[in-house]
Amino acid sequence: MLVDHPLSFGLFRVLVHSGDLHGGHYFALLKPERDGKWYKFDDDRVTIATMKEVLDENYGGGEPPEALAGMPLAIRQLNRHRRFTNAYMLVYIQNSAMDEVLKPVTPNDIPEHLLRRLEDERLANETKQKERHESMLHCTARVISDIDFKAHDGVDLFDPHVPTSGKLFKVKKTDKFSTFREMVATTYDRTVDQIRIWVLVKRQNDTIRTDIPIQESDFNTRKS
Repeated sequence: MLVDHPLSFGLFRVLVHSGDLHGGHYFALLKPERDGKWYKFDDDRVTIATMKEVLDENYGGGEPPEALAGMPLAIRQLNRHRRFTNAYMLVYIQNSAMDEVLKPVTPNDIPEHLLRRLEDERLANETKQKERHESMLHCTARVISDIDFKAHDGVDLFDPHVPTSGKLFKVKKTDKFSTFREMVATTYDRTVDQIRIWVLVKRQNDTIRTDIPIQESDFNTRKS
């Protein structure tokens, strides 16, 4: 394309290892705004790029191989890396088209399938953040009752690999054991004085056994 006083907009650079194009790593250096910064798009990582990264490090260079014989190994390796770091594709924009090409992007400029994907990613990210926040405030406790012991058909007291074994309780980490005991009693339709909670432990031979009961004095302490 013919240009008048071209301003480079984007550089696609390929880093070729040992001169093998098929072993290269591609990333893009883009300047999406007329007076903005350069950015490096490397897979899912986007970082601000310096002018040195954009210009000086994209055209090969370094000392010729014959001049490296007496240099330390680290210098030779760095020089080799630089000589194979070259721009793979350059994109230029005419000055007269600058304002049109680099005008602000509106939702109408983005294809619908990309908008849906971005929205899905946003919702997925929000869900992960909520789950992370929940994990900091809550913990999950599995309760195996004598009913589960009697219904279990197999070795040991129950099968911990079966998700339906026992009942799962979502408990605040700030709750006391007494609150947890009340939840268990309500779920199993029992009174609090009919509930006695034991700790289950996994032994070295991969079997599960009851360890010690939670003492009455412990029920006023927090589960966390």
